[in-house]
Amino acid sequence: MSWAHISYTYNKFFDFLSLCSIPFKYKDEKAKILGEICAKLADFSKDESLALQIKVQSLALDMLYEALKDSASDINYPDNTEYMMPAIEYINRNIARSISVSELAAVMNMSLSTFRRSFTKTFGKSPMFFIIQRKLEIACEKLQYSDMSVSEIAYLCGYSDPFYFSRLFKQKLGICPVNYRVMARTSTKL
Repeated sequence: MSWAHISYTYNKFFDFLSLCSIPFKYKDEKAKILGEICAKLADFSKDESLALQIKVQSLALDMLYEALKDSASDINYPDNTEYMMPAIEYINRNIARSISVSELAAVMNMSLSTFRRSFTKTFGKSPMFFIIQRKLEIACEKLQYSDMSVSEIAYLCGYSDPFYFSRLFKQKLGICPVNYRVMARTSTKL
């Protein structure tokens, strides 16, 4: 069985791990595809020409797409996360609204502090960071594969203020949603 662990940052622009640092297990074909993209990225990382920078960013977006294209219910989480799956499923079912950590604690029948501690220990990030990350994964997918406006995607992901959503998106991914859409669509044509 093949497996992939990815930690990739390019030119302080694209930090793959900050968006996709949930400890996924990738195996077989997905691990092979991600490994091939990583090998290409390693070959290109030394050249600083603008054309090559665009190609590298395109490959990084391909890698992000490959890693995140499955729905969260299809992702093969590590074995020790099984008991947290009701919280993950709750997040996925309620992604179009604001989700509080206290709601997730109630779903898991845990106190707020116990839930936060358990969740952070399991996933290596706070529940709120996980929720934001999941919303951004969905936003990236919609930006690339739908014709929905940024405002519509913001609402779909539970953000009532599209400007806040755009600022958050740029803060976390280093690029605004409109430019992400252009780049993501261009990368699939290369």
